[in-house]
Amino acid sequence: MSYGRMDSPQRKAIEEVVRGERVIDLGCGDGGWSEVLVILGAECVIALDKRVMPDAGSRQIQWIEQTFEEYEAIGGEVPKIAFISWPVNRVLPALLRMIERAEVVIYLGKNTDGTACGSVPLFEHLSGRALLKHFPKQANTLTIYGGPVSKARMLTGEEIAARFFSYDKIIRFDEAEALAEKADVVTQLSWRG
Repeated sequence: MSYGRMDSPQRKAIEEVVRGERVIDLGCGDGGWSEVLVILGAECVIALDKRVMPDAGSRQIQWIEQTFEEYEAIGGEVPKIAFISWPVNRVLPALLRMIERAEVVIYLGKNTDGTACGSVPLFEHLSGRALLKHFPKQANTLTIYGGPVSKARMLTGEEIAARFFSYDKIIRFDEAEALAEKADVVTQLSWRG
């Protein structure tokens, strides 16, 4: 199973979004979260990774062993819902382009307490989308994003921590959440919302 665990409210929030829908699991790894998406009611999950290691046998999961670039090059389907869990913390342009095409992005990960996932450009993009649901948890934060917003919104603690993660200055979960409550945090941190 991939990093972290979801609690009941997080699972319920995902279920409300994926029930009866096609979902792409970007960077599916062993397919553990792909299987959870099916259990939560997804009609079909496209499980994409450069090395798929399925430990599940659901017929509702379509396994694709390709890099994001290879999948993009063949014109691979990006359904309206994209799921990313604990994305690598380096810039992956093809991943970002696929996420930009999705109407809804479900993010699961952690950027506090010395852990980092996702890149600055990924979180700059996500911070420009509407927050549909947000469940900050010290072990595993879930955020469900909708479409683009027309003006800057408050940043989440996870977005702040992702942008300012440094091995020299680790942002604690409680510190990131406290920063997120400040109305002028975008100005203070010199980062667009």
